[in-house]
Amino acid sequence: MDRNPYTLPIIPLFCLFFLSPFVFCQLDYRFYDGTCPSLTKIVRNGICLCSFSLMIYVQGCDGSVLLDDTSTLKGEKNASPNRNSARGFDVIDTIKADVEKACPSTVSCADILTLAAREAIYLAGGPYLTIPVGRRDGTTASESAANEQIPSPFESLENIAAKFTSKGLEMKDVVVLSGAHTVGFAQCSTFKPRLFDFNGSGKPDPNLDTSLLENLQVLCPDQDGSYSKLAPLDPVTTNRFDNIYFKNVVNNSGLLQSDQALMSDSKSASMGCDGSVLLDETNEFKGEKNAFPNRNSLKGFEVIEKIKADLERACPSTVSCVDILTLAAREAVFLSGGPFWPIPLGRRDGTTASERAANEQLPSPIEPLENITAKFTSKGLDMKDVVVLSGAHTLGFAQCFTFKRRLFDFKGSGKPDPTLDSSLLQNLQGTCPHGDGTNSKLAPLDSVTVNKFDNLYFKNLVNNSGLLESDQVLMKDPKTALMVNYYSMYPFQFSNDFAASMVKLGNIGVLTGQNGQVRKKCGSVN
Repeated sequence: MDRNPYTLPIIPLFCLFFLSPFVFCQLDYRFYDGTCPSLTKIVRNGICLCSFSLMIYVQGCDGSVLLDDTSTLKGEKNASPNRNSARGFDVIDTIKADVEKACPSTVSCADILTLAAREAIYLAGGPYLTIPVGRRDGTTASESAANEQIPSPFESLENIAAKFTSKGLEMKDVVVLSGAHTVGFAQCSTFKPRLFDFNGSGKPDPNLDTSLLENLQVLCPDQDGSYSKLAPLDPVTTNRFDNIYFKNVVNNSGLLQSDQALMSDSKSASMGCDGSVLLDETNEFKGEKNAFPNRNSLKGFEVIEKIKADLERACPSTVSCVDILTLAAREAVFLSGGPFWPIPLGRRDGTTASERAANEQLPSPIEPLENITAKFTSKGLDMKDVVVLSGAHTLGFAQCFTFKRRLFDFKGSGKPDPTLDSSLLQNLQGTCPHGDGTNSKLAPLDSVTVNKFDNLYFKNLVNNSGLLESDQVLMKDPKTALMVNYYSMYPFQFSNDFAASMVKLGNIGVLTGQNGQVRKKCGSVN
């Protein structure tokens, strides 16, 4: 397969963005071999005539983005993220016409669009993808769904990740597929706030490379009508598929705010299993220990340091603090009567921490379930993980301030939470009297079997005896309530699922190889 270096397609990439994993089993790599063997050749010849913009599929890979508006539907072509951005529809129509001549009523528009994406990537110097085919075309489209589901260049990484995970993708997919911005262009309207009024500050984005900033300000002057002018997403190798996009982001030269946010998040310490929570504050950063969700709550740092000191004597500079922490969590659960699970090791320690990131990313005991779920999904977890990992509250204690408002002034009503079990309410009001200085007093998260890992936490929720508002809210959503009831009846299944979710949790944002370091002391970088 020859590459044509003079054919410079932009991109038709993201059928891959929202490809539903549930239809894969219906597809076949050789689906058209017998019915339309000339398909790939026709698509490739058509691609050489065109340049593509980003096309994202909302309903899934069903070609809905290709549908024109009718009297009964408003399609996706004019949705805000696609307007004057998604292009090349005429080329797809031309390819379709050629395919119809060769193989009438055989190849769907969705398959043509998927193959066209593959050919454009390959002709731009990217990989050649083996793609299963056999998709059928959808019969409707939705402008409102496109507006809601397609990530915006101004959205936070947390929101973007949530949109990806809602389609069965994960954080790694967010980063990898963002690399499609190695080719293509963006209109001034999508990045102009970064040039003159970043986040309402009246100033440019301070993280944007100064040289790139100056060039972009010339291209897109403030307060003029240049919103539809185009700038390359990768100004270094504009029409070539390579990894320069990522080098640009590392050098603060990502064009879109949503691109550069990938680097901002990786600099923050709350990115996953990297032991950042163990770091003490320094002159360079405020650590996570004193973040609001952790303050006077996280304990046992001295135990980790003691284990680390013992390991340094036995195996100097070998075992990372984050691996120690991951193993210690497993051992604590097991010694309390919970499951034992195998843990892959080899994590490396991070070299920074962020109190701000911890405050933003750790769920709060008074947050709605929707927000908690979004924070989980932004890390590649799902609703089941939310419920299962909440079951960790079978052990431990909470300070009065985390649940006190449920006892006396629930949601500003001046009354207790009406769903809270009356007997538990009286006991808690005795522990945490109204209007005194008992905010730091402790109450067990599971008052029945305080120090035992079991499924009593879920039984408590069923009986309206969950301590934290964020726990009891699991019974208010039909989907999570169903899981809570299930785990309250089947402790063995809870133990198995808890172990599986802990493995997932321990694999989030890990550093390996030459990334990070193996700290000599867990509270400080080397």
